Amino acid sequence: MQTKTPSYSYYEASVSSASLSMMLKSIEEFIRYTNQYNISLLFNVRQNDQDCFACLHQAALIGCDAKGFSAIQDYLLATQNNFPDAAIFYEAQKGGYVHYDDFALVKEAGIHDVTVFEKMKKQGYINGYTEYKELLSKNIPLPGAEKIINPMRLYLYATENFFTDYAHFKTAWGKGFTDARTYAAVTEKGFKNADDYKEAQKKGIIHGKDFYLALELKIRDREDLDNYVNLEYLGHYKLKHDGRVLVSVLSKLPQGKKVSVNKLNEMLQQALNENKYKDTQQLPEWFSVNFQKQADIPSFLAANDTVKKFGTYDREGEYFETKHFNERKVVIDGSNIAHGNGRGKATVENMMIIVNELKKKGFSEIVIIADANLRYKLADKDKLPALEKMCEYLVAPADNPADVFLISYVKLHRCLVITNDAFREWKIKDPWVAENIDYYKMSFMIDGKVALLPDLEAA
Repeated sequence: MQTKTPSYSYYEASVSSASLSMMLKSIEEFIRYTNQYNISLLFNVRQNDQDCFACLHQAALIGCDAKGFSAIQDYLLATQNNFPDAAIFYEAQKGGYVHYDDFALVKEAGIHDVTVFEKMKKQGYINGYTEYKELLSKNIPLPGAEKIINPMRLYLYATENFFTDYAHFKTAWGKGFTDARTYAAVTEKGFKNADDYKEAQKKGIIHGKDFYLALELKIRDREDLDNYVNLEYLGHYKLKHDGRVLVSVLSKLPQGKKVSVNKLNEMLQQALNENKYKDTQQLPEWFSVNFQKQADIPSFLAANDTVKKFGTYDREGEYFETKHFNERKVVIDGSNIAHGNGRGKATVENMMIIVNELKKKGFSEIVIIADANLRYKLADKDKLPALEKMCEYLVAPADNPADVFLISYVKLHRCLVITNDAFREWKIKDPWVAENIDYYKMSFMIDGKVALLPDLEAA
């Protein structure tokens, strides 16, 4: 039980050779004695090379061994904070340390700056070190882990690897990361842990959402994922994957062409083969199938509304006849056409010339997609309202290139696109663009107020 300690006043004193009248066994006993008799005046005396606390009571000088302490309060503070002796207590006080465990730690680790210790403590490394040792066998080994023998070494390792505190380090380490920058970058990409990220790298997959989708659908790698995503663009047609492949085949056929069912089946099988794994020659597990046999194709061609966007099936002749281009939807690269032949200022008039020419040729579903900043470059932007009445005019969100939406639009609708852009950069980044965009692309030229569309004339 802790003894109540009054406030003491101390005086330096010396004693005669007759020594103290009585020596109590411990400082605790001395405190109890002074409390009992309400003694607050104490002497620091030295007798026989021994420092003592003493008090005068009833003409007797009562004392105890001071154990190296200069004040009773120091003894109590040292006892409360687990210091083994006065020498260590006073050494710790000089360094600014209150608790013996803290001081023992800094002595062991060789810390000379109390501010460093306080930072370690605030950031959780003092208490966290015990947990770290328990987790060491469960988590991946840290580089140089054999040198992390105390909280200071753990703090230095974590700080050198850019962790903000122990909790930050522990969270990242538990997910397999040993430096904060990699952890932040990988987490930003949507990965849950380092193992998933490494597996995704092997498969060529960059983002976590794509990786976890691939796991769910048993998608093998980046190429397999690209095939899946490109077919998913046609998901609004509500067809199974082989039906979507057939729609893509139909969308690339020349206008007004009659194609036999046998030829279409041959083209479909060739397109399906491109979706098969090269090593097994099997379609992916995620790939859904409409057609169980060739006889299913004519019924599909005759009845499906999606197919009718691209042509009609003649049951008697057993052939599919594609529509003329002017019966299909067309999207215009607004920014590309506004600049005309690449010379002079961008104008609304250039876009209007192309739209008028398309309408003359019978096109009715015309959409323009333009960059957000195009309107600020137009020399005749007052004509924009008139253009918007002629066709659908879509503006890409700010800071997003219109090409992203233009390509997505073509993927979504398998429609024609009027542009002189070669999409070289996109052909490098997107395999679908490299393999397909030229089937849908039609070039143009503007001669005065006349639009030239040679691909439509030749078709």
